[in-house]
Amino acid sequence: MIRKSVFSVVRHPVYLSEILLYFGLLMLSISLAAAVVWVIAIGFLHYISRYEERLLLARFGEEYEQYMREVPMWIPRLRKR
Repeated sequence: MIRKSVFSVVRHPVYLSEILLYFGLLMLSISLAAAVVWVIAIGFLHYISRYEERLLLARFGEEYEQYMREVPMWIPRLRKR
């Protein structure tokens, strides 16, 4: 199980960086189209991440379930436990 680097902060760092990239593009363009793309991207990435988590739970079971309890999905914790 990966518990080092960014994977100890959030469970889906690649998807989170993609959401932040689309948010940056939204801030640059300040357009309705960019806002729609951002919302669609969030929905799609959330759906994909939930699907991946179901696959990982099936493969790794309790170990991944514990990882899910310890590491937040999207928003990093400010304090360590």
